Amino acid sequence: MGLYKVESINIKSFNLGEADKIITLYSKEQGKIRAVAKGSRRIKSRFGGRLELFVQNQLLLAEGKQLDQISQAETINSFYTLREKMETLTTGSYFVWLIDKATEEKHPNVKLYELLLDSLISLQQAKNIADIRKNFQRRFLEIEGIMPNIGPDLKENVFQEHFGDYASIKNFISG
Repeated sequence: MGLYKVESINIKSFNLGEADKIITLYSKEQGKIRAVAKGSRRIKSRFGGRLELFVQNQLLLAEGKQLDQISQAETINSFYTLREKMETLTTGSYFVWLIDKATEEKHPNVKLYELLLDSLISLQQAKNIADIRKNFQRRFLEIEGIMPNIGPDLKENVFQEHFGDYASIKNFISG
């Protein structure tokens, strides 16, 4: 069982048993990773808030047969302000949800990681959320190699053509 370090952003989590969590991360070095954080739901957990949605961490992980295990976590950016307003929370959740749905495990894509990180940083400043969302969608399509040459304006139907119901933030919010 080998150890490895990654810089990652938490994109999803769910409870496992009484004290553990399974965290889905998107990392610069490995792409999407699913890992277990043993004891992370206990009151005296060494992880604290490091495993919350959007948190950017430097992690030390141990390789496992089915799931890797998080051994250490050091927070780089908590993005806590994204959770203070409904609009930034919803838009940030849309970004990480789309990354989760559109990527396979252990397929690194540094540009996609940087897009997510840059978009979360922009959301923290929350100047024009609609522009941040459009920029994310346009750059996402470019990185994935499916962006048609339509100029600077992203048409909603172009994104929807490739991702169907996943494309619209309205559909994301309503379920």
